[in-house]
Amino acid sequence: MRALVADDDRMTTVILSAALQRQGFEVTVVHDGITAWERITGDAPPSLAIIDWMMPGLDGPELCRRVRQEASRAHLYLILLTSRADRGDLIAGLDAGADDYLTKPFDADELRARVHVGSRVLALQQRLAERVAEPQQMMANVKHLRGLLPICSYCKRIRSDSNYWEQVESYISDHTEAQFSHGICPCCYEKVMAELGLPAESMDTKSGDLINVEITSHSLTFGDRPAALVTAADVTDRTRAETALAERTAMSALTADVGVALNRPCDLPVCLQHCADAIVARLDGAT
Repeated sequence: MRALVADDDRMTTVILSAALQRQGFEVTVVHDGITAWERITGDAPPSLAIIDWMMPGLDGPELCRRVRQEASRAHLYLILLTSRADRGDLIAGLDAGADDYLTKPFDADELRARVHVGSRVLALQQRLAERVAEPQQMMANVKHLRGLLPICSYCKRIRSDSNYWEQVESYISDHTEAQFSHGICPCCYEKVMAELGLPAESMDTKSGDLINVEITSHSLTFGDRPAALVTAADVTDRTRAETALAERTAMSALTADVGVALNRPCDLPVCLQHCADAIVARLDGAT
């Protein structure tokens, strides 16, 4: 963090500069108000300035007023250094735009404490500026997404402002707060299984046997990267049990139908035809 010391007294500037450097500041020293103003409005302005009330060129209160009139310099924390202890003078200095004041001869502990207060205020201003900038950047991203997005008709990548082609999820994650979890839809699942040469419902084992499998997928996250967990379970025994149960149920119903048909008084050819139709229907249902 940069600091400026402006005082025409050489000994005072040495003491102030050493104290500020101990608190981690990069210090620039000037001895008149005109040079101080040039440093404040330069390319590398300070964040904190300790300026003397009485200086050649521009005095302290006038320098404070000029700083407060510049919107781009309004964040500068100003400590006015003065030998005037009159209450009216102190009020006049604060009204001119100073954030704090220090009376000569100053105490080293008081100087450290007042500079520490200035550092806290500057840190809070920086945090506030960042908080204000965040929603503004978000709104800019949202407005950008409302426009036309160039997207490839084949791979569905989106062209960014830097003329790079990105995945849709990467582009949206960079421009919004949306996050993606990856899965696989049934259509793509069937397609992928077909490309791998594996049927979706069965699989060949090393011994050459064909078993029934049940495949499920779950979306996961490792750190901040999306992933997918795919599991395959052997359900051959369960499938066989379900098939056997269905066959037994069908045969039980078939027996009941045949019994009913035989107990009814009817023409024998008609009865036999009815039984045959019932058998065919039950067998079709079982398969």
